[in-house]
Amino acid sequence: LCYDTNETALKDAFSQHGDVIAVKVICHPTTGKSKGFGFVTFSSEDEATAAVQKMNGEVLHGRTIRVQYSDSGRSDTTDLDA
Repeated sequence: LCYDTNETALKDAFSQHGDVIAVKVICHPTTGKSKGFGFVTFSSEDEATAAVQKMNGEVLHGRTIRVQYSDSGRSDTTDLDA
């Protein structure tokens, strides 16, 4: 992600592909600046799949993003690593 992309902008970009229930942009604990990635959680796997297919490789705030399923190790989530 662009380092200026915040959670509101990330939610807005992904909500066009489904019901986004949570968004988290990961920030450095000391500086509070974005680390350039985040997570988007959808209410269904179908919506998450649609978001991966449509958003991967798209440009968001001037930066091409890579979207994939999160490797959280939990099978009950529909988290995406953006």
